Amino acid sequence: MIEKISLLDFKLRKGLDAVLYYTSQEENKKDIKDLHYGQIWKKYLIENNKEKMIDIIMKGSLNNKIREVDKIAINYKNNTLNDLIEKNKNKNITILNNIAEEMTIKNIIEKFI
Repeated sequence: MIEKISLLDFKLRKGLDAVLYYTSQEENKKDIKDLHYGQIWKKYLIENNKEKMIDIIMKGSLNNKIREVDKIAINYKNNTLNDLIEKNKNKNITILNNIAEEMTIKNIIEKFI
């Protein structure tokens, strides 16, 4: 049996890249522009690998990829920060957080290119 989906459950939204996307109510719970690491990854791709970005957009998977990158990056940063805190108990937490942030951006961008 074919399941019917009402178009009323979807919204048309203009992405940061000026492309219009249909998004479900579920996807709208956390706005794409609020996903810090996903946006860094997207900006890097636009500036350095336009062909791959065009391919992702054409497949309609940009928003999902941004969410995936952001989720993995947050987990990576938290794990990295915990390791740094454990190894450097005397150091300032802000400095360790900045180091974890830089490591996350570098490693996540390299992984998803």
